[in-house]
Amino acid sequence: KGDLFSSAIASRTAITHSCNCLGQWGAGFALLLYHKYPKSYHEYKAHCLTYGNQLLGSFMLTSENILCLFASRGYGSRVDSPDIIEKS
Repeated sequence: KGDLFSSAIASRTAITHSCNCLGQWGAGFALLLYHKYPKSYHEYKAHCLTYGNQLLGSFMLTSENILCLFASRGYGSRVDSPDIIEKS
């Protein structure tokens, strides 16, 4: 129990987040990150605009210790199937 964000800051660990390659943090946990770490969002979005679908299966660490795991090319109803995600 506790606050994930406070715990991560206190222990200087990264918050790991499964992301799409489109540069969208628009719902759920991603939206919380967007509001709490806007600088990280802009770094992530710029990275997506530069590399797009080439990011699938890779990761990036933002300057605020958000570890973005690029697990899908899309999001919402366009999220990749578990089979594609597993192979990336």
